[in-house]
Amino acid sequence: MSYLGQHWGAIDLYVDHGIDEAEVVPNLALPEPEHADHIQEDDPDDEEASLESNHEDGDSDLERSPQDGADFVDVECQNAENNNEDIGKARAEGETQNVGEKDDVQSQYYDSDDPLSYQSEKEEAQASFEQTSAATSRFKYPSYNPNVESVELEVGTLYDDAKQFRKAMINYAVYSKRNIHFVRNEPHRVSLACDHPCPFQAHGSWDDTFKCFQLKTVTMEHMCNLKYSLRLVSQSWIEERYEDKIRDNPSIGQTELKKHIQSELKLNVGICMVKRAIKAVLKRIDAGFQDQFRRIRDYADECINSNPGTKAFVKTNKITPECPSVFQRFYVCFAALKKGFLEGCRKVIGLDGCFLKGMLKGEILSAVGRDANNQMYPIAWGIVEIENTDSWGWFLGQLKSNLGITDTSPWTIISDQQKGLTHVIKELFPDAEHRNCARHVHANWSTLQDFGARLSLEQLSSVMLWITISVRLLIAP
Repeated sequence: MSYLGQHWGAIDLYVDHGIDEAEVVPNLALPEPEHADHIQEDDPDDEEASLESNHEDGDSDLERSPQDGADFVDVECQNAENNNEDIGKARAEGETQNVGEKDDVQSQYYDSDDPLSYQSEKEEAQASFEQTSAATSRFKYPSYNPNVESVELEVGTLYDDAKQFRKAMINYAVYSKRNIHFVRNEPHRVSLACDHPCPFQAHGSWDDTFKCFQLKTVTMEHMCNLKYSLRLVSQSWIEERYEDKIRDNPSIGQTELKKHIQSELKLNVGICMVKRAIKAVLKRIDAGFQDQFRRIRDYADECINSNPGTKAFVKTNKITPECPSVFQRFYVCFAALKKGFLEGCRKVIGLDGCFLKGMLKGEILSAVGRDANNQMYPIAWGIVEIENTDSWGWFLGQLKSNLGITDTSPWTIISDQQKGLTHVIKELFPDAEHRNCARHVHANWSTLQDFGARLSLEQLSSVMLWITISVRLLIAP
């Protein structure tokens, strides 16, 4: 721009501010060039000749500077040029100073303490790329689903580890009824084959690309007969497969479990193997019960903290003073159930006990009521060692104290004909009305073949109601 102004003497600037018609700005008063006599200001036809003459001239106009006495009207341009000169001088001085103080000044773009930062970033990027590539490639192969029972093996199937691969091969042998065996059983590679001359073979190994175990090769052809006694079916496999069933029914016998295996899988397993498997599972369950009983007091505290006002009692005993405490009884009555029973239910309490089946024997005692809809309403429950006079006395004593019963005359107690319970009710609830449960009476009478076959529960209830009304009418004055 400066060169053009010096060369032509005047420049017209057109500024576009979004206006339809351009506005012509008056020419800026630029300083006259040193050789103004040979510049043609108004002859555009001689432009090319003028430019050629300037190129031919050794002393170019770009090297010329304005006169010292030139009058600059554009003050901003002059200040800008001065600022540029000052900045240039400052840069030159700064570069000179940096050269002299090179040992004392550290670069702001490079940390000399971490010279391998670029290399580490490159390695991270490479690792991220490899992970992405491995994840993308993994979708090409199927993943093993342990919940699906299949007799087909597909090359490339991915497994979590060698343990899952072995389980899959055992399941394949069980459902295909092929007596295969391990040829190589190592942490990072497993090979299986069938009995000679059957050509079946399978090989799996650890794959570093996918970070999992993969079935590499498999020959699915079989030339052997079906087998119902397999060498891969071991005690540990029976434990893992039927652990839930043994937990649900700890009293299951080895004969019953063996028949179940034969019915479900059509396999012949030894009775001794089944017995050892049941014993091992029950031992683990017993160990779990021991850990839980050590925290029985924590359970009682949690019941009280979660529902303020709850009453929970744990009773223990010691055979000798040096022996550790042994669990004996447990009682709990939640505050919410207590409040609902006292404020909205009838003054009727039903009592009954039930045997506990499992590793730890005992009985559960329960107290229930009747709400406004004539439905059962739980009040309290407890765990005792056996159902007798002492255990029922302890349970009903806690219940009476917890409900705050002082006058027993408005209350009605319903129970079975347990002898120990009858004495306890007479002692703790002397003024309460005690009635026997019609369901228990009917169950006892049903043992009589002639009577139980002809009388239903509804008919028995009607007969008992008629007898009760008749007795009351006879006793009434």
